[in-house]
Amino acid sequence: MTDYDYYVGAMHDLDYAISVSTNFKQRQALSRVKDIFKKFRPNYPGEHEEDKPSNKLVFENTCYACPEQYDVKLNGQIVGYVRLRSGNLRVDCPDCGGETIYETYFEDPLKGAFDDDEERQHYFSEIEKAILKWHQNRHVQ
Repeated sequence: MTDYDYYVGAMHDLDYAISVSTNFKQRQALSRVKDIFKKFRPNYPGEHEEDKPSNKLVFENTCYACPEQYDVKLNGQIVGYVRLRSGNLRVDCPDCGGETIYETYFEDPLKGAFDDDEERQHYFSEIEKAILKWHQNRHVQ
């Protein structure tokens, strides 16, 4: 597992602890810890735009788990929305609520995040093909 995977797990644990805590001061303290922790988030490999060629899609993480979701950008413009929640991985274009161009279901109906980078990259490559195809067809019409 990468540092990023450990970070995602810790953030999920913090969210859970905040949601089940009945003590107001404890919830406040956990929320402050989470805010501080966010400042030290390790970079997801290749997440910076300068690491990518300009004709490549950039997956910008907007939520780490439950759901794990991304805005997908091409040359700085949002062209897709990726969301993994309740065992359903869905891609809408050009944004959330747009045309669903890719969808798959996992065996685990509670799955709200990818298990690891390998799984994430596998689906990102499929999603990238689908979004680029949608984007090209949109500009041909």
